[in-house]
Amino acid sequence: MQKALLKTIQAFLLSVILVVSIIIQPITAIASDQSLPDCIASDCNCSDFATQEEAQLVLEAFSGDPFRLDGNKDGIACQSLPKSGVVREKPCPQNFVAKSYWYESDPGFSNTKKISMQVVVRNKGNKEMFFKSPPEETLQLWGIPPTGDEGVYVPKYTFNSAPSGSVAVDSTFSYDLTVDLSDAPSEINGLAFRPVDKNFGTMRPSKGVIENATFSCN
Repeated sequence: MQKALLKTIQAFLLSVILVVSIIIQPITAIASDQSLPDCIASDCNCSDFATQEEAQLVLEAFSGDPFRLDGNKDGIACQSLPKSGVVREKPCPQNFVAKSYWYESDPGFSNTKKISMQVVVRNKGNKEMFFKSPPEETLQLWGIPPTGDEGVYVPKYTFNSAPSGSVAVDSTFSYDLTVDLSDAPSEINGLAFRPVDKNFGTMRPSKGVIENATFSCN
């Protein structure tokens, strides 16, 4: 009985080895013929490829999409990858999102050296706002996240225009800034923004409500 069971197990193991060898052999042959990436010997993911065309070669080399590179089954592998020769645009903020005491840019940025931004803010406080000169005293601008032990990163920026004088309740005021991020630490991936006036000091978002923010990055 034990000998028979042992022979059955041995036969099963041999069959498994045979099936695996049959599967692996075509993969090796295809890789040799088409110079496919090494990941086909284990498991390919979209992150293994630099371009969409590289992923497409693997998708077309194997039937049934064994590496799951075509999630929506439209015949195109890893659509989020860039095309060959196409340089992705640098991320640029799309808006400001209100926090408890300030606004933060969203979705953030990386490798951006300069931002031009125009911000329109409405006075939602219960009294007029009053902005004095110089304009550097009318807002706080800093980088996020904080830069560890070195404290807060404050970028250099130039005012193209800034509010001055009084702004009545429910009226708007605006900033037009060019922000220099050439010396920003690598971890900085966003900006925090908060207007300052004589009556409210540094305003919470409930006082100075951003109605519109436009960004241009390079």
